[in-house]
Amino acid sequence: MEVGNTIKHFLHRHPLKLIEEEEVNHEFVCDGCEKSLSPGEGPIYGCTTADCKFYLDKACAQLPKQIQHCFHPCLLFLELCHFFYCNVCFKFGNGFIYRCERCNFDMHVECAQRPNIKSIKDGEEVIQHFTHGHPLTQMVDEDGKKDLQVGYCGICDQTLICSAAAYGCEDCKFFVHKSCIINISPHINNHLFHPSCHAPLILLNTPFSYRCQGCDDKHATGSLAFGCGKCAFQLDVKCALLPTLDHFFKDIADKIQYAGHKHPLVALHDTVASEVDHRCRVCEEKWSLELELDEDPCFGCKRCHLFLHKSCMMKIPQQINHLFHPSCPLTLLTPPSSYKCAGCDDEHEPVSSLAYSCEKCGFQLDVKCALLPTLEDQSKDANKIQHVAHRHPLLALPHNNKGADNTIVSEVEYRCVVCGEKCPLESCFGCERCQFFIHRSCAIEFTTEAEIDHYSHPLHPLTLSSTAIVESTTNRRCGECLGSIDEFMLVYHCAKCNFNLHVDCAKSKQRLLVKYESHSHHLTFFDKTQAVTRCSICDGGHGAALNCVFRCVACDFNLHFYCHPSTPKTITPKCHLHPLTLAKSPFEFELISPEYQDASDQSDDEFYCDVCEEKRFKHESVYYCKECKFIAETRCVISELLPCLTGSEGYPSGDDRAISADEENSALEASIAKRTTEIAQLRDVEKSLKLKLDKLVAELETLKFKHNGVTSKLDQFETDRVLWNYQLNYNLKRKMGAAEASTSVHVTKSDG
Repeated sequence: MEVGNTIKHFLHRHPLKLIEEEEVNHEFVCDGCEKSLSPGEGPIYGCTTADCKFYLDKACAQLPKQIQHCFHPCLLFLELCHFFYCNVCFKFGNGFIYRCERCNFDMHVECAQRPNIKSIKDGEEVIQHFTHGHPLTQMVDEDGKKDLQVGYCGICDQTLICSAAAYGCEDCKFFVHKSCIINISPHINNHLFHPSCHAPLILLNTPFSYRCQGCDDKHATGSLAFGCGKCAFQLDVKCALLPTLDHFFKDIADKIQYAGHKHPLVALHDTVASEVDHRCRVCEEKWSLELELDEDPCFGCKRCHLFLHKSCMMKIPQQINHLFHPSCPLTLLTPPSSYKCAGCDDEHEPVSSLAYSCEKCGFQLDVKCALLPTLEDQSKDANKIQHVAHRHPLLALPHNNKGADNTIVSEVEYRCVVCGEKCPLESCFGCERCQFFIHRSCAIEFTTEAEIDHYSHPLHPLTLSSTAIVESTTNRRCGECLGSIDEFMLVYHCAKCNFNLHVDCAKSKQRLLVKYESHSHHLTFFDKTQAVTRCSICDGGHGAALNCVFRCVACDFNLHFYCHPSTPKTITPKCHLHPLTLAKSPFEFELISPEYQDASDQSDDEFYCDVCEEKRFKHESVYYCKECKFIAETRCVISELLPCLTGSEGYPSGDDRAISADEENSALEASIAKRTTEIAQLRDVEKSLKLKLDKLVAELETLKFKHNGVTSKLDQFETDRVLWNYQLNYNLKRKMGAAEASTSVHVTKSDG
């Protein structure tokens, strides 16, 4: 930004003032290009702060903040760097550079300012091309030696002769065919040999010798390579430009790149195929020498002993969503190490096999398990399937009569995980490793998803799990109905929170939601629960309850029906002539003898509801007619009770005015907006605390390192002191011994 003769440059914190030529009376050094500027060489911009000696010539001051250059696919940003290495001309420098931070790519400003040649016109003698850092000159046959070989094309590696339409750099001995530089791209995105890194591969002259990570060939300094600035991955041009399966159908290529393997796959010929037993890693069939090459050719990587039919490569997908791993997609890769298939548990050797992998989770499936049919894909005669209900292959039983421990499995052991009924052997699928069995009919009708998001457990998804997973947990009850988990049945499970949900309870259903002022969420009405609930308000003061409970499952908040402030204490139901009053149970007249006054030992079999005439839970409060000794469970008079909790249009307000649906929605929108703001604020606080924590951890590690250094030094000093003390005592003893010996000799001589 320029104001008068002053500019604000984005790479300097102070304003820069224009120093006119007549004002330049001594030499300056431009901080952008590092060139010395003598008086009379043009205007200079200098820092207005006296102590800051920062200068830019006019050309550097006017450089654009960002550029797009043919040498690199990403935007390049102007930066000031005191030491860098140019990836175009392979020279070191300092000052202004154009940089791609993402790819770790640096370029001299001078290299960036060379003209970009996008096409080559006939007769053009000198060009600048991204394949080389220096200008390339058109080769001319001046001596009439048109067939003289001058080298090899840096792109196609074919022999290059004088008469060829070519360009070269004599200083670097770099030559390229004209046709090659027209057709080559400066970068490749998402190369099949480089799936783990998302950075593009950039075509550059290498400053050092390198080994191609595709074919393993070694290349000399200055050779072309497609390289990744992030992970030092390099491919020679031949491997980088290999055709894929998508680019040829009828034509047979001798070498291809394939998404499932990190090396080139070469078409097998008779002489090669006869050397070893080649089996396709997809269909497991041996490649036949009698099979015509153009009918279904086989490709292989001899280095990794991986072989694949063309037809098999064409038919298997590169990425799948699988029932055995529903949370992430699986990508076809060659595993770098041996692995155990998560489906069938088979061990596989590294490199020579294929696997559908999730690198994030470390999950791997072999091709056979990954491509298993479902019942929808195949006829009813399929004997091995994948199913949403289980994470291993299911076999049609009986495929044998023996279990995993080689013992005979009886029909009694087979119970369907969906309906709970016994499974006749001839009509079910099973995984004997997990003792998991399912009727064929139940497997077809079972349409539940493998992973769901549920209202009752909003923070984490719930995964369909077998009881073998849940058995290891302490919570063996459904989070909604509080019923026990049947050892044979499927459940939805959250391993992080140890939360379970019956499949039936997880199904979408119409829910009655009731507002309770003392809780921030709506409460779900449960007509009946399978276990006694303890009220979060009265804490058992009104007794326990099985019927008519309001619950916020996510917060584990329970409210007895009769503890809700809007619950009527007296009602006049249609089932009785007199009004009924809310009362604690059991009543004294129900107790059969004095020893049962506390009712703790008296069975529920002896307590009944007079409306439905069915057994009731004895400790639950009921509606009671004292005159007639008439007892009604809350669930039997619920039609008279619910209108007291909900108005005609919506929920009751504190002043007994019914809140309309629009008012309720407006209030919810306001609450969501407020909570969103609070979440953003808390995330900022959490981020700040995390930074402080990381800093403290780093400081702690530094202190530990210093402490270890001091401790080590202390040990060394203690060792020195002990050893020196030992040496001192040793020397003193020797000295004393020598003195005593000398005295003894002297005395002997005196005596003599």
